[in-house]
Amino acid sequence: MNRIFYMVVRNFLRVPLWFYNIRKMGIKEEYYPHKERYEYIRNVVKKVNKSGRVEVIVHGIENIPTENGFILFPNHQGLFDMLAIMEACPKPLSVVVKKRQPI
Repeated sequence: MNRIFYMVVRNFLRVPLWFYNIRKMGIKEEYYPHKERYEYIRNVVKKVNKSGRVEVIVHGIENIPTENGFILFPNHQGLFDMLAIMEACPKPLSVVVKKRQPI
């Protein structure tokens, strides 16, 4: 719980600039290649992780295929997995999130 608190408090003033840049890159897609947009988001994720005192240690990055894509399944149910995967994965990726069913 402390990590999330640190992430929120330490980045509170940065978030408007990050959202502005993300929006600008999304509107003017022709000026920002997909790889550049992904690297920007990845750098933001790295800063957020660092501010939350999270250290991501990667093993097996050499096993990621260089072509034809891949599917990666995290082994936890938390939403933090995506931040760790995004920091670790040098190749652009997409996310599929399961919608929670009401109880």
